[in-house]
Amino acid sequence: MRVVTAVLVAAAAAGAVELENWRMVSPAALDELGLLVSSPSGMFWDDVAVEDSALRANGCWPDTVWRGIDHWRLEPALRGLVANTDFADGRRVAGRLELANDVRYRRLFMRQALDVDSRYKDDPSYPWKTDRIAAGRFEEAYVQLTFDHGFVRLGRTKRAWGPFADGDLLLSANAPAYDALEWQVHGSFFEFRHLLAAFPLDRSGLDTRSAERQRYLTAHALNFMIGHWVTVGACESVVFGADGVPDLQYVNPVGIYTVTNTNGESAGNLMLALQWRVLPLTERVVLKGQVLIDDIQVDNDDAGDQEPAHWGADAAVEWRDPLPLRLRHALRLRYTYLSRWLYLVSRPSTRNGESYTYLGSSLGNEENDADRWDLGVTAMSGRGWWTRLGATYGRRGGNTLATPWNTGDTAHPDAGSNGYRHETSLRSDTAEHAIGVYVEGRMGWRGYVDGGVRLETQWVKNRDNVRTSGLDFQPLVSTDVTIQYPRLYRRFGARRAARQAEGAVDDARE
Repeated sequence: MRVVTAVLVAAAAAGAVELENWRMVSPAALDELGLLVSSPSGMFWDDVAVEDSALRANGCWPDTVWRGIDHWRLEPALRGLVANTDFADGRRVAGRLELANDVRYRRLFMRQALDVDSRYKDDPSYPWKTDRIAAGRFEEAYVQLTFDHGFVRLGRTKRAWGPFADGDLLLSANAPAYDALEWQVHGSFFEFRHLLAAFPLDRSGLDTRSAERQRYLTAHALNFMIGHWVTVGACESVVFGADGVPDLQYVNPVGIYTVTNTNGESAGNLMLALQWRVLPLTERVVLKGQVLIDDIQVDNDDAGDQEPAHWGADAAVEWRDPLPLRLRHALRLRYTYLSRWLYLVSRPSTRNGESYTYLGSSLGNEENDADRWDLGVTAMSGRGWWTRLGATYGRRGGNTLATPWNTGDTAHPDAGSNGYRHETSLRSDTAEHAIGVYVEGRMGWRGYVDGGVRLETQWVKNRDNVRTSGLDFQPLVSTDVTIQYPRLYRRFGARRAARQAEGAVDDARE
């Protein structure tokens, strides 16, 4: 019996895995290779499947085994992580216990994903109790009722909306999981989804200067599929505060938030995203991306229209199997831009509950005031291992999610002094510039053991936005090994399914 280990991601990414699946064949790598199937429009990442019989047979992606099959499954996993840089708790070694519980019976599906992590006890971003032996939280806990053309889901989820499996500018898995009511309806040419969440009132002081206002998040998206080749769509998301019942103009799933917000009918922090996924006459090339706009300026006539532009973009070109190799492989070029004031609001708006954050983390990308180029190649074998290598160049300004910006409100001099109409360019002398070369890989063995390692070398100028004359060299190394037991399961109605299959065979013979 041969147990092979190898891989994972950088320390920061190790604790924020999408899809809460610890058989870590990366969803992003599978999507680049054209092996991942998600929602009808390909813009939502839940109930995903893998189109590769070898990977399924190897146990590398277990959810495909249970799609549409009545079952109960319990899967515990224990993970150890080591890095040469500090985690959030200041240590370089971490342990994590994960437990998933899935029940599917006909149209009803229930999922729970418990996460207990040694880093939570000393992590300043963990707002709950840390005075016990272990600290943890539910990353997912929801019940879902599925129909032929949609579903209704209630509970805690942590998913991305958008064209990329590993994140999204509008709604991502960056922030802690939150409870919401979400529903979807789709046809052969469209997919519509709506979400409504109420953030906990007793924790609202972490997100706004007023702990007396209930904060709400509402979002909806409409994507159109033009044949197999083009998917285009738009998303709207609003964070707003209320002293009592939430504003029904935002709860309304078919209202247009852009009109409501721009017309001044209601107060809230509006985010508008336009997204696409295009196959230009061949399935081997994919053009996909998203543009995010905040606070659209109509005519610069109103005082509220005098603020800086807030926007972001995330776009990529992927070329699958360009070389005559036996391994599946893909080339990728991706560019991400996040403007200086993205996800931020003025201090008065913060007091109104409009901060686009949850428990101190952005609801979209993990940072703002930055951009990044990433050129890489991904390769995968049917035995369950994958590797990725590439080069990056990125810049970071001095802003964070907590940095205020000047609204011209003289009554609040603490509102900031970074300008009013225009943003400061990332090309300033104090912008941090980083050039990196990385290689990472992952391998698993029949769903019981997997692991990964990531090696990255960076040359950084103006680290932490302090002006320097030379480059600071920093090697980054992280590794992890996960042991899980995937065989605690029971199928429901197996005999009934067998009888139905036998009946279908008899009907075919007749």
